[in-house]
Amino acid sequence: MNKISLNSLQVDTILNTHIYLDEKYILLAPDVPFTQELKNRLETWGFTTLLAGGGEGIEDAPAGITAKKAATAQGAVEQSLEEQKREKDTEQFYLGCLNFLNEVFDRFLLDGVLRLAQISDKVKEIKDFTREYRQNILTLPDRKIEGVSYNICHAIKTTFLSLILSEALKMSIHQQLELGVASLFHRIGMTRLPPELYMSNRVLTPEEKKSLRAYPVLSFRILKAANFPTSICQAVLDHTERIDGRGYPQGLTGDKISVMGKIIAVASSYAASTARRPFRDSRDGHAGIMNIIQLSGTAYEPLIIKAMIAVLSIYPIGTYVELSDHTVGIVIRTDANNPKSPYIRLIMDANGEVFPDFPVLQPGLADSPGILKTLSPAARAAAEKIYKDEA
Repeated sequence: MNKISLNSLQVDTILNTHIYLDEKYILLAPDVPFTQELKNRLETWGFTTLLAGGGEGIEDAPAGITAKKAATAQGAVEQSLEEQKREKDTEQFYLGCLNFLNEVFDRFLLDGVLRLAQISDKVKEIKDFTREYRQNILTLPDRKIEGVSYNICHAIKTTFLSLILSEALKMSIHQQLELGVASLFHRIGMTRLPPELYMSNRVLTPEEKKSLRAYPVLSFRILKAANFPTSICQAVLDHTERIDGRGYPQGLTGDKISVMGKIIAVASSYAASTARRPFRDSRDGHAGIMNIIQLSGTAYEPLIIKAMIAVLSIYPIGTYVELSDHTVGIVIRTDANNPKSPYIRLIMDANGEVFPDFPVLQPGLADSPGILKTLSPAARAAAEKIYKDEA
């Protein structure tokens, strides 16, 4: 590919090659005019250099092409650019949160200090971002970040989901902030334990199980010693309790478990079940939420499960599915009124042919095909590669 300066491109000309934002994203196809609106949008978003593949010739726009074709292409391009910008903004925000919490934990291990005011300010920032970028937050890819432990990644993803659930449950702003702080530090007690206790799939000895189950108490004591509010400390202590009394450390039941503890229990369990671990690959969101639904009323509070289904749907954003007509697609948006019928971006038909422009439909409504199943890991990987390569 060859680099092209944005300023060198003349409005109402056509390049006889594909134009890319980067090596992954196509901006313009051959024979589509480069418009003033597109140039303005690229300048607004800070793009100064583009990539051209294949031929390098530039032609004047032929008469008649700029009306219908250019308008259609412009709308698709602007939507694609907006989606890409939101994805990049979300990725940068996520990395910033990881770095923040990593530094907080490192400082705590060094001098034993946790600054509640600083942490609360970060939670406010996270709360505002999750409200504006909820869909993008829920589609964050699960990948290993160099220099960041599993516990840090898990805490951030648990916090994102806890705060999204708190909005659905209409909690007060004060409660949301306390929930966010508790979610960030619900596993800080793990810093007192050897990683092999929670990062291995080997069978633990009775003594090791006892040590691992002490982490909520350790987390509670750490936050209590740092003078965190009692409600935050209690939520951290309670998040491993289960409403049927089979949880730990106290074996609490029903209403004896704090609401914030119950929310963190659901969010933490979902984040853990969909995360990649050293001993297994990540599971898709559908498998994660179905596992939690099966424990509704025994381990988890039904009201919170209901809120989670409204937020994520039965098929969470990012789930790859096969429809009843054997087309394959990816969930891109949920419908709170139809949790079994999220919006699907179609990737390929029953014959394996890739759909141009990836059309969107809502399965199971009117004459649309319904969702048949989620894809196997191998089929999901293949569909994901096609989608990312062609998008």
